[in-house]
Amino acid sequence: MKYTIKGKSPQCHPTARAADSAVLAGSVTLAENASVWYGAVLRGDIGGVSVGANSNIQDNCVLHNARVGASVTVGHGVVLDGCTVEDNCLIGMHATVLSRAVIGAGSLVAAGTLITADTVIPPGSVVMGVPGKVRAAVSDAHLAMIADSVNEYLTLAPEELPVVG
Repeated sequence: MKYTIKGKSPQCHPTARAADSAVLAGSVTLAENASVWYGAVLRGDIGGVSVGANSNIQDNCVLHNARVGASVTVGHGVVLDGCTVEDNCLIGMHATVLSRAVIGAGSLVAAGTLITADTVIPPGSVVMGVPGKVRAAVSDAHLAMIADSVNEYLTLAPEELPVVG
């Protein structure tokens, strides 16, 4: 469902897809081949929400005034609030990333991790814990996993989700 807030309506590339149960409200932008899955809520009422090309926002995520780069997987139940996730990242299930935090390109945030406000994660980091801390550098195996996840959802989306109208 798409909603206009304060005169701002979602803007979606013709190839972007979203489940009927997803909510896109206000200043939300979905780039080429982005997908938003069942029960996700993207609310751009203050600073907007943008989702980059080939990124997937999985079931029951909440994005509020957040920026997601290209080729990012945002796992089930993630909360992104007022933060930035740069390109080629994987944000694990039920992770939370808070205001003004930045997740550097090519990083992996483990399931259940809490990234506190104003935290800057360097590119190519593996982050885990509460609060999240850099535990290692991303390996070639991690990078392959991130790419595989993006490619899997690029295949699934046309099979399961309608184009955003």
